[in-house]
Amino acid sequence: MNINDNLTNFNIVKPEKIANPFKTEESKETQGIGTFSQLFNNVVGNVNNKLLEAGEMSRKVASGEVKDINQVVFAWQEAGLLLKMTKGIAQKLIEGAKTLFQTNI
Repeated sequence: MNINDNLTNFNIVKPEKIANPFKTEESKETQGIGTFSQLFNNVVGNVNNKLLEAGEMSRKVASGEVKDINQVVFAWQEAGLLLKMTKGIAQKLIEGAKTLFQTNI
């Protein structure tokens, strides 16, 4: 198994409709966007699922069910990168909120 086989498992989802955030006729929930907290919870849940999948793959290697260690390394690298990105985004959001709260109106 080479790296190209692993790359074919990724699906890129193209949005069917890009919502206008300034449009007031329809609520964001009816457009399928949801709230920011729902979006962020979804992202954090996906990162958690990737970490759990990588842990499961490690268990399978230890038990002998999976012979290719490259799959496990790739799963841990992917989960680690997603975790770092999520952590960076969360830090930027916290910095932005602090700046917003410190501004005088």
